[in-house]
Amino acid sequence: MAHEDLSERITLAIEAQYTEDKHREIKALVLMCSPDVSKINLENARYSALMLSGGDNRKLVEYLEAIELDFRDVIYWYSLELEKHPG
Repeated sequence: MAHEDLSERITLAIEAQYTEDKHREIKALVLMCSPDVSKINLENARYSALMLSGGDNRKLVEYLEAIELDFRDVIYWYSLELEKHPG
């Protein structure tokens, strides 16, 4: 399997929500989530999971597991949060 890099947007979200000592662990968790979907859908789902988790590892794992079932759910849940708290 080829090495996959995380986008700048994902990396910045990780750095903003987790202490530096957790970055490697969180990046590995995010990279393990790789359902067979388009690159843009995977990017959006991973970002949504990170933002919804709010820096909580347990929640992040739950959202990443939800992506494996149906990535669209996690993107939708994040869109609902954005509607509640625009800007």
